[in-house]
Parts: sequence; structure tokens; C-alpha cells
Amino acid sequence: MRQISFIVMFFFFLSLAKGQTQSLDDYFIMGLKSQLQLNQETRKALLNGYKTGKGSSLKMQNGGTASVLEYKENNYLKIRTSEEGYFSLKRWVDDKGVMFGLSWWVCGSQCDGYAKLVRPSVLQQTDSLPVIRLSDFFNEDSLKADGLTKEMMSERFEIDFIHYEFSSGDTIWVYNNTHEYLDELRQKKYQKYWKGNALPIIRNKGIYIKGDVINKSFVLNNKKDE
Repeated sequence: MRQISFIVMFFFFLSLAKGQTQSLDDYFIMGLKSQLQLNQETRKALLNGYKTGKGSSLKMQNGGTASVLEYKENNYLKIRTSEEGYFSLKRWVDDKGVMFGLSWWVCGSQCDGYAKLVRPSVLQQTDSLPVIRLSDFFNEDSLKADGLTKEMMSERFEIDFIHYEFSSGDTIWVYNNTHEYLDELRQKKYQKYWKGNALPIIRNKGIYIKGDVINKSFVLNNKKDE
């Protein structure tokens, strides 16, 4: 029993050590499972093709195409997983070891997505991103001028379309696409209440700071993160 316990503990600490130094390529190819609907071989071929100059796109068996949009060695990766699906992966190293930021989003008839932070060494999500709400994108002065509050305006929208994207730097961009899916009359009516469509979150020594909302193009307009 002692020998078995020792072996279990050995492999446990070995996995922790591996998580402390895991590269972006290894995590993308072998560390992702249900988070990304591309199998391991497809991920490996996609990345190898891009890095060896054989092409940034890969035709898949289902007829779709996956493409590398941006890559920075052991730092950042952004791919297009389908006609409407996207994925970004960011790697940080701090005094706690390696941490990865992962985000998935879909932009078609609507834009929506999900993001999280993961430390492989502890095999769980440990850090939390600030929660961004629709009210963060409102111009408070414009609302006050019309006798409105952020809460009152938020209630006028049936659903929010907000998604996160990681970048090659320490900025995490949060995009609000809600206004794009309103009818033309409501778009014009509410236009003056929006500050912009993109909110930056700056990661500084493990602290996440919300910046000022701006207008910013994103991947659908063939623009890369700044």
C-alpha cells in the first residue's frame, strides 16, 4: 500500500511540475479537451502547418475550415474554428507558475461567448475575470440627461451579447455586440447611450483592472487585436 501511495504521489507531483512549465503549444494540442471542438490531431496539424509555412488553414473532414489568425510563440494564439466560431489562447507566467486564458465566441446571426482562466498545475480554474455587464457600456451622462439610469436602460434589452477575447499583451478585450441585433428603430433610438463597443481589462501582477470603453473593430472585420 505504501508503494502504491508513493507512486500515486510521484505522478501527482510530476503533473504539477509539468503544469508549471507547460508551453502554449503543448496546452493547445494536449491540454484542451471539451473546451474546443477540434480533435487533437487537427489541432496539431493546424499549428504545424502554420509554423512550417505550409498554410494557416486546414480543411476538416466535416467540410469546414479551421484557420490560424494570429500566433506568437509560447504567448498567444487566435484561431477560427468554423465559419462563425473563434478561439483565443493566452499564456502568462507569474510567481504561481503558468496560467492560460481561454475564450470561445461565435459571431454569426448573433455574437456570444465564454472565457476562463486556468492553472494546469492545480488542474482547476483559480483566477476569475471581472464580470462585465451591459451597463458598463452605457454613457451615464446621456442617460441622466433623459432621466434614465443604467439599471433602467439594461431592462430594455431582452438579452445581452457580450464576449471576451484575449490578446498577445496583458489586455483582455470585452466586446458588446448587443446593439447590432436590435431593429433599426431601436438602434437609432439608443445610439446616443452607448460609450462604445469594447472594454479593456488590464492584467497587472494578478490584478484585473477595467479600463474605459472605446470603439474597436474585432476579428469579423479582419482586424487583429492591438
